[in-house]
Amino acid sequence: MQSSARVYVSTLSGAARNRYAMDKAMAQADAKMFDASLDTLEEALVAAPEWARHQALPSVIVQKIGHASTSRLRRVSKLIGAPPGGTAGSFMPATSKTAL
Repeated sequence: MQSSARVYVSTLSGAARNRYAMDKAMAQADAKMFDASLDTLEEALVAAPEWARHQALPSVIVQKIGHASTSRLRRVSKLIGAPPGGTAGSFMPATSKTAL
């Protein structure tokens, strides 16, 4: 089943594939699969940095993962231009209206 999902994802447009990756990263964060979520998020951010810059969902995912002090969380936070954990000076916190 895993390989058939990859086939379907590969047929999506670039923007749809990126959005799918964000949704997958959010689902992984909700399931407390923090390392997998950060892996998925980082791959999407690196693959489409211009697209990702205009999305609120990466910040929501980083906030959901929390204040973990890992190099991976710092790296992903740097890619979205916000410090880990949504501390002062970062993007405005995403809301349900701005994230979806």
